[in-house]
Amino acid sequence: SVPQGAFTQSETMTVTTGSAKNVTDLVSGLSNSNVAIVLGVNFSGANPTKPVTVTITDPNILANSEIYKLTSGGDLVPMKASVSAGKAVVSFTSDPDFVVLNVKKDERVITMAGQARIVPGLVQADPVSKNKTTYMPIWYVMQMLKTLNISSTWNGHDWRLTTTNQPTMGMVNPGKGDMHMYLDGKLVQNVTGVYAKDPSTEKNTTYMPIWYVMQLLNKLSISSSWNGTTWTLTNNAAQSGRTSSTN
Repeated sequence: SVPQGAFTQSETMTVTTGSAKNVTDLVSGLSNSNVAIVLGVNFSGANPTKPVTVTITDPNILANSEIYKLTSGGDLVPMKASVSAGKAVVSFTSDPDFVVLNVKKDERVITMAGQARIVPGLVQADPVSKNKTTYMPIWYVMQMLKTLNISSTWNGHDWRLTTTNQPTMGMVNPGKGDMHMYLDGKLVQNVTGVYAKDPSTEKNTTYMPIWYVMQLLNKLSISSSWNGTTWTLTNNAAQSGRTSSTN
């Protein structure tokens, strides 16, 4: 759907499709079964000045599927879309490559610099704030952090992270909880976690409220954005290094 006045001159819009393997070769941590649709849109000239809308109909699209812009570097950028079973509607003003990932109601997505994982997610009340929050298994977070040279160990109560970077500690108020997060040997946060089954392994694992994990990673210059389904991690230290070397 192209609105009146979206283009100042006649243009050709080319729509292409791809395979799940095109995505999994570029984004580690995903399987082919995670990818429902791969779609590219290209304009022959300038980008539209008003949003163009594409409606995708396919029985592979689940009611809770998520749509992302796929960058050449393998990053998945969440896009606002209307999704229902068998149908997805998305609007845009650039010529992106789209990926529709099949995400179930009890799943969430973690993305970071060419990586993505679809993981179990629990929504429960935080015993401290009493607000509902999302819990994710820390094992998956630990695997992604390895690529940033952040090693960590977990013994059932203590999560110890070790990094070669200098963390920004600031004021530390660990709070209360029966599980403890340590950064380079210093206690930075206590939380109340949850032991629950990981559907992919059928074994119990530890879920932690991601809000507190986000605050911990922020001390390592890893910022987070969260839209309720997708948790995007950005290594600001690495980006700063690339900018400095470019300059």
